[in-house]
Amino acid sequence: MVHIKLHLSEWEYEPNNQLGQDGGFGAVFVGRNTTHNNVAIKRLHLRANDLAHRELKIANVLVQRNLKHVIPVLDAGQDADSDAYFIVMALAEKSLQQEINNQAVINDLDAVHILKDIVAGLQEVSDIVHRDLKPANVLYHEGHWKLADFGIARFVEDSTSLNTLNGFLSRDYASPEQWRIEHTIPATDVYALGCIGYALLTGKPPYTGFSREDYKKQHLTGTPIPLPEKHPAQLRSLLTTMLRKEPATRPTLTRIRQQLEDIASGIPKSLQNTGFQALAQAGVDAAQYAVAQDAAQIDRQTKQQSRTRLLQAAIPILDTMVETLFERVIQVAPTAERIQTRTTKNQAIRLGSALLEIELLNNGVLISEDAFERSGWDVVVGAQIQVQQSSPRPYEWGGNLWYTNLGTNSEYRWWEVIYMSHPLSRTRRSFEPFAVDDIEDADRAASPIMDTIQFAAKPRPIDDENLDEFCARWAELLAKAYRGQLTHPSYLPLD
Repeated sequence: MVHIKLHLSEWEYEPNNQLGQDGGFGAVFVGRNTTHNNVAIKRLHLRANDLAHRELKIANVLVQRNLKHVIPVLDAGQDADSDAYFIVMALAEKSLQQEINNQAVINDLDAVHILKDIVAGLQEVSDIVHRDLKPANVLYHEGHWKLADFGIARFVEDSTSLNTLNGFLSRDYASPEQWRIEHTIPATDVYALGCIGYALLTGKPPYTGFSREDYKKQHLTGTPIPLPEKHPAQLRSLLTTMLRKEPATRPTLTRIRQQLEDIASGIPKSLQNTGFQALAQAGVDAAQYAVAQDAAQIDRQTKQQSRTRLLQAAIPILDTMVETLFERVIQVAPTAERIQTRTTKNQAIRLGSALLEIELLNNGVLISEDAFERSGWDVVVGAQIQVQQSSPRPYEWGGNLWYTNLGTNSEYRWWEVIYMSHPLSRTRRSFEPFAVDDIEDADRAASPIMDTIQFAAKPRPIDDENLDEFCARWAELLAKAYRGQLTHPSYLPLD
């Protein structure tokens, strides 16, 4: 037996007599003391060093409170000898997870009564967000379904970083805001309650996956499969609305409780005709559509944030490449001089009358995700690069630099792309290869359909291991322009 001394009393438990499997925050054992023969003693996985010897606040909130829908907490705190943290609770008959495992699905009326009990428990302790609501933490005790582990997640959240807490998420039931590592609010428990409702009616929560990332993506941007029509429309609509991605759009506990009571009372005969049944189904469809719209909006926001981060990474890489190119030109040809340009988005170097210029398109503003719709490229930002020859005959040799994944879902890099007119085009350009000003032209050239503008060479990666070739290529073009040797290539495309 293991003996522990907590805030109110001394207890003992048998380490080989564990109740169920380890949970996210700890393991539960059968225990006792001189006044309680059988209790459940939960040993938290976190120890004093992890929590800086903080007080287990649940002891001040729930211990010895008379709550009808929350498992009684008899004692809690840190054991002086082991430094481990414990919570002592009344011993329940079974968990809701066991009930789901045994029955696979719960009938509608029983499911409604279970959800009502859970809502009652959340309302009894309205000053605390549970944060880890799931069937394993809903226990049957003295004729009611009651909530357990109230306050543990808050204790860990207050004592450690949010990133640490994220590692304890119950991935079947964690809300979008928890996956985003944001602070939780009562609507967080409402989301978990909706997931529990799904599990009651179908035997499993709304989202499943093989990895943590699968779950994260589904909770953040997924849409749950519609509940079977055999279940009451009002119940299906309510559970779906609980799964809205934006916390503020989920129903309150008061509203949920009222609707559950209405469902439990049955549909009045006056509302059982075909017209009202069609209206009820429309309500379900509207709730499902709202969740889908939420998911799409969050998906767009997530992608926009990701692409903004890509932009923030791309610009410094281009600046470094340009700086390297210009430094090498000056090192080899000391008479070359950098030109003071209008903005930092435009950089140039001159050698005699020849000019090499690189300019960000649209001042380096993030390019729209669907700008390259025909080709499927995801281009984050672009630039033009040009060498200008003024004598004996003016000529320009240009191309574009795109930070993109070429539409292959691979890594994002800087690519050099030069363009030419189709040989049969009626409006051929004077100088080739050339840079394009219009993103639509670049998209058409990259698409699989033949167009008036084409690639003058295969796209070339120019960063990292390809930087030397890029610098040598454009330094040679600058040298040709200085000598007046820049002219139309003898053949196009170049490769």
